[in-house]
Parts: sequence; C-alpha cells; structure tokens
Amino acid sequence: MEIPRELIYEDKKEIQQFGINDEKTLNHLIYEKWLLTRTDLQPLETGLSKRRLNVFNDAYYICRLILMHPTSEGFASYAVERCSIPSVVLPMVYLYISKVGDCRYSNSRLLEDIKTGLKSKGWEGNLNELINSTSTFTGTILSSEFEQRELTSDLLSRSRWYKITGGYKREGIWKIVRYLAKNEKEWVMVLDAIRNGASEYEWDYNNNLQDYFDDESGQWVADTPIDLSPTYQYIDELKEKYEKESIHEERILTQTVDACTVSLVNNGDNFVLNEPTEIAPKGRPKAQPFESFLKRDTPKCFMEILDEMLKGKKGQGAALIISACIDYWIITPTIQSVVNSFPSVKYSAFNEAMKKNTLFTNEQKEEIRKEIRSKIEEMSSDRP
Repeated sequence: MEIPRELIYEDKKEIQQFGINDEKTLNHLIYEKWLLTRTDLQPLETGLSKRRLNVFNDAYYICRLILMHPTSEGFASYAVERCSIPSVVLPMVYLYISKVGDCRYSNSRLLEDIKTGLKSKGWEGNLNELINSTSTFTGTILSSEFEQRELTSDLLSRSRWYKITGGYKREGIWKIVRYLAKNEKEWVMVLDAIRNGASEYEWDYNNNLQDYFDDESGQWVADTPIDLSPTYQYIDELKEKYEKESIHEERILTQTVDACTVSLVNNGDNFVLNEPTEIAPKGRPKAQPFESFLKRDTPKCFMEILDEMLKGKKGQGAALIISACIDYWIITPTIQSVVNSFPSVKYSAFNEAMKKNTLFTNEQKEEIRKEIRSKIEEMSSDRP
C-alpha cells in the first residue's frame, strides 16, 4: 500500500517557519552552527535557500514517519533516494529523535540502527559534526514538533484512492483508514473520501467502455462494467460500526521497535506500508496483551504493583495511574489491553477519562510515580 507524503506531512513554505531565528531553539543551532558552514550548502550557490528549506522538510517528514511507526527497516534506502541531501538530512533525523522527550517507545535501539546506517553510508562524521555544533542545546523537544498533518476534506478529495487502496479492496480500505485517522472525525472523513473516489471511478469507467477486436477469438468483445456496490456496503458498515468508537483501539500501531510491522520502501514520494502480521476475524486487529507495552527496562515486579494499585479502579482513577506510568515504565497502551488485564477497569469510563488525561496535573502523576518507585524499591530489596 502506498501512502502519499502529502497525507502525512505538509511541507513548510518558508524556512523561518522552523524557528531558525529563535536563539533558544535547536533549529537555530542546526541552521547557524551547522548548515551555514557546510561545503555542500555554500552561500553563493544558486537555489541555496530552497535547498536548506528542503533539508528541514525532509528531516521533519522522516521524523514524522518514525514517530508514527518506529522502525528503521528500509529507512536509509528510502531517505537516500528521496531526500534532497541525505548526508545532511539523516544526521538531523538522528539528532531530532534523540532529543524527543515524550516518545511512546524506547528509542535507544532505533537510534543505534540509524547510527549504523549513517556509518555504513560514510555519514557518521557529519553526525558527530552536527552533535558538536549543537552541544549547547541541553533541553528536549516534544513529538508534537513533528505532528501528523490535519486531514481536510479538500486534501482527501485530491487523493488517488484507487491506487492507495489497491483497487478499492477491503483490506486496503481497512489499513489506510486505521493508519491515517487520528480521531473519529477523521475516520469518517477518510471513509467518505474513499467512497466518493470509488463512485467517481466507477462512473468514469462504466461511461468509457469500448468494444474492441480480439485477435485470438476473431470477434468483437465488449468491456465488462464494474460494480463497486460491495465497496460502498463495506464502507457503510465500517462507518456504522466505528463512528462512535475510539479510533485508538482500531489502529494497527504496535508502538514498539520489535513488534512494528511497518517498513519504508523507496517508491517515489510515497512509502509502502507492509501487511499487518495478525488480523482478527472480520478485519479487527487482535488486542495486544498489556505486557507488550512494557518498556524493556521495566522491573519484573511492576505488573504486580500495577495490578494491586488498579484494584477497584474503573475510570478516572485508573486513567490517572496509567497516565502517570506512560513514558516511565510503559508506552501508551490500547484501551482494550488495559481492560483485558485489569478486571475492575471499565472500557467506556476508562476510555473517556484517558481522552481527558490533560486534566491530571503533573503533581498528581508524580505522586503516583513516587508510590510506584517506593514499591519497586521495597519489593526489589525483599527479593534475592
């Protein structure tokens, strides 16, 4: 399946939009201390500003892909083929990912993979040069810096859905909606756009049928009309079934480097989304066990502690505890994985509370984390 770049990332038109004039930003250091000194971006070179703008856009786009699906498989070859200056873009990607402070997965292995790719391409020196040039930046950046673009009806109406969905096949529709849609509104928008695209394709096809002479049979043969009514029915079923449900539960996001099924493959301005490895009956993704969302360095006693703390918690109380654990001991779990693992937690109440987790203060979350750390220390000291 090919996912057009424009559906994921919107290229900025001016380099100033990357905050290069703000001395407090990482991009200011990248621009002033590194890009302006590079021999392949000399000040007098024709089209220089456009090339530097392309470098930032390419780096942000690839970071967006990594944050959506953290895998480096095929990443280097894609970047080499499609980036304006890969030897500059890839070191920037490494630096950005290393500075993201709210990743929903452990990125140490991912960074090592990128670094290995840079070394094999002979660009490790560029990375070291970039790191040294930006060493005065000691803070972090948020993943929202590389936020997936907002989908609009106009944008979706211009997409080539026949190609994207593999000819309006059910599995193609199923995957693209779960990949692109971030919420219920976008879920419906994408389905509507695919339906409209199918209707236009069917009308154009059936109104341009022609008779042709078949040399093998020696007869005139008429093209066969197509009927996409099964496609419309499937789309309507999906809308009816999921319109009021949380898209977070339906997207195929493994969110871990080991389990991720997505890889980037060079294909023009698109990338290819691999087939998912497990699909439950009727096209629903199988619910992952909660343990699959644990970070690698999470203590073994963590699940026992969490199980005890979540007893009797149904909605808001459970959401506070889970929210406090995210990025410390777990990556963001699916709602169903939590409900399946902790009996007292109720789907609707917990789902609603998690949607409003911004109501929880940092102080509230830190209190939960202190309690968990204390229990981990206590249990670890009690065990040989």
